[in-house]
Amino acid sequence: MDKSINHFHDAFLQISCDIGHVAVDGPYPSHPETNAYINLLRKIWPRVENPHE
Repeated sequence: MDKSINHFHDAFLQISCDIGHVAVDGPYPSHPETNAYINLLRKIWPRVENPHE
């Protein structure tokens, strides 16, 4: 399942004066190119420039 880091933006912008984005340690890194994927069988960006080639 893919999730966007901005999926909440439109809904919360209506009730908030500001929305902040932060980078935290956790199970999924902020930079996918640094994740040691074990079961990844397809090309993904940013690990490759054009994953659809």
